[in-house]
Amino acid sequence: MFNSSYWGKGYATEALRAFIPLFFEHFSGKEGQYLDYTEALTDPELVSSQNVLVKAGFKLCERREKDFENPILGIRDTLVYKMERSAVTGTPRPM
Repeated sequence: MFNSSYWGKGYATEALRAFIPLFFEHFSGKEGQYLDYTEALTDPELVSSQNVLVKAGFKLCERREKDFENPILGIRDTLVYKMERSAVTGTPRPM
């Protein structure tokens, strides 16, 4: 989370773009851990968060209806965004 005085300046997008290659590097098969993709979940009303995900290269792949209970807002839907490893590394999973 960012202090509101820093919203809309691209810092979240920049941070996410820098983090994703590190994430895939960490899960690149060392010690048996390998991930082909990563997911990000957000509330449908958090449009600014969705914009950050899209700018960073995530694609909306699913809407889960009434699958999350927010202690203040009650039962909520969830949007699932996904990014494939190949979108970041440009290479498919090694055999």
